[in-house]
Amino acid sequence: MTTSGAPRHARDALSTRRLSVREANTVAVLRAIMVLSSASQARLARWTGLSQATVSGAVARLQQNGLVEVGPNRDERGNRVRCAPMIGAAVGIELAHDRVVVALRRVDGGRVLHQSSVHGAGEGKELWAGTAVAMVDDLLDTLGMDRNDIVSLGLGVPTPVEHQPPWEKALIEYLPDVQAVVDNLGNMAAFGEYLHGTEHDDDVLLLAVHASHEVDAGLVFAGRVWRGASGHAAALGHIPVEPAGKRCRCGNRGCLETLISGPHLIDQVRQAHLGRRSDLPTILDDLVTRVHAGERVYARVIQDAGHALGRVLGEVFLVVNVDTVVLGGDLGRAGDVLAEAVRRGWTCTVPASMETVDPPVRLRTSRLGRAAAASGALAFALADAPSGWSA
Repeated sequence: MTTSGAPRHARDALSTRRLSVREANTVAVLRAIMVLSSASQARLARWTGLSQATVSGAVARLQQNGLVEVGPNRDERGNRVRCAPMIGAAVGIELAHDRVVVALRRVDGGRVLHQSSVHGAGEGKELWAGTAVAMVDDLLDTLGMDRNDIVSLGLGVPTPVEHQPPWEKALIEYLPDVQAVVDNLGNMAAFGEYLHGTEHDDDVLLLAVHASHEVDAGLVFAGRVWRGASGHAAALGHIPVEPAGKRCRCGNRGCLETLISGPHLIDQVRQAHLGRRSDLPTILDDLVTRVHAGERVYARVIQDAGHALGRVLGEVFLVVNVDTVVLGGDLGRAGDVLAEAVRRGWTCTVPASMETVDPPVRLRTSRLGRAAAASGALAFALADAPSGWSA
C-alpha cells in the first residue's frame, strides 16, 4: 500500500492521551514497527506480547489510516509490515564518563546517524548536555527536521538507574517537551546489540559487556532487558575477583572493574614503562590502538584483562545459561586479542563437558562498537521503554 498527500507527524500517531485498550494496543504495535523497521505480524506479536489476532487488527487499522504499509514481500512468516512515510525522529544518547555519543534516525526507518564528542559526564552537566543537544541539532538538520520533530529520547548513563543523579534534568533546558527514558549504559548497549549487533532468533538470552572507563553489562531475553528483582542483574563489573585487591568505586575490593576498566589498564601500561617512555596512552582507546600496532606490552595487558573477564563470564554462564556473549565498549575494540584471552579464561571456569552443547555459546566482539549504547537507547525509548522481567 502506498500513501498519498503530506506525511503524518509521528507525535500525533503515538499520542497516548485518553486511549481505549484497543487504541493503546494499536500504538504499541506501531511503536514495535518503528523499532524493528520491518517485521512480520508473527514477530510483532512476539515482540509486543499481544495475540496474533490483536496484532492483525491493529495492523489493519494502521494500514487503513495510512500509517503502515503491508507487503508485497512475503517470507516464511507472512507479509512484512513497515511504517508509511512519517515525520519524526528518535534519539538515543550515551553519556559515558569521557564521551557523549548521539544516535538519531527517522521513525519510519532508514540509516541510524551518529556523532560523538569527548566531553562526557566527568566534565559537568553544562558541557555534556550542551554538546549532546548541539549534535542532535546537527543530525536533525541533516534529515531536514528540528527539535519539534523529536518523538522519543533515550539516555544511557554510567550508573545504576536507581542510584543515578537526575541526569535527564540537564537536557530539560534544551528539550523541555521531550521526556527522556533513562537506563544504565550496560542495559542500553545490550539492547542495541540484541537489535542490531547480531543475527539470532528473538528468544535468545544475550549478555553484552560494555567495558570502557567503567565496566557495565546488560542482559536481554526475548527483546526485554532483564534487570532482576531489584534491578541489579548483570552488575558484572562488581563481581569480586581479588578479595584483597584495589578498592572499587562501589566500596568493595578487587571487583572485576578494578582489573579491566580503562584507568586500571592505563596504569598497568604506565607501570610497565615507568621511566622508559614518555609517549604513553592516557585513555583506553589509545591503548587498544597500540595493541593493533603490534606492541607486546599493550597486548599482554589486554590479554590479562580478557582472561579475568573470561573467568567471570564462565561463572555467569554456570548460573545463567546465556546463548550469546558480546564484548563491547573500548575494550571490545581489541578484537581477537581480547576474544581469545576471554575464551582461555572461560575454559578455566566452565567444565569441558558443558562446551559440547549444540549450538555452543556464541562469544564475539561488538560489531556496533561505540554506537551500541546510543543505538540501544534510541530503540529502547522508541519502544516506550519495555519493562524488564523480574527474577
